[in-house]
Amino acid sequence: MGHFVGDLAARMRAARIASRQSQVEVAAQLGISRPSYSNWESGRQEIPELKRLGIAAKMAEVTGQPEDFFREAIDG
Repeated sequence: MGHFVGDLAARMRAARIASRQSQVEVAAQLGISRPSYSNWESGRQEIPELKRLGIAAKMAEVTGQPEDFFREAIDG
């Protein structure tokens, strides 16, 4: 697992918890299954490279965190 994967996964989890949403709720808003979201959030599976920026933007919208909170994990 690459460094960014763990960092992005940790940020996704932290943002979801801070927004008081379940994995089911966030997954539904992202348009993916709960198992897929769970795998991304745990770092067991990488978000496909072509989807990363879109997921960062959508996670920001869903959780109320700034998009840069997620993008820094992708770009850094």
